Amino acid sequence: MPGVIGYWLDQFLGIPVPVFAMIGFVAGLILGMTHLVIMANSPETRGRVEHDKAHGDEEHHP
Repeated sequence: MPGVIGYWLDQFLGIPVPVFAMIGFVAGLILGMTHLVIMANSPETRGRVEHDKAHGDEEHHP
């Protein structure tokens, strides 16, 4: 979404090089990956993994 907003801003301002679009796409990638890491390290996710290990559910995962 940030890249689309950046593209719109470039078009609105008449900038020939998509500067804001590139900034938006990079910002979106960084924010998305940061959010993914935070979700993967959340206590809820860690508790689920520890629960699976404690109950022997790891044979379901190759």
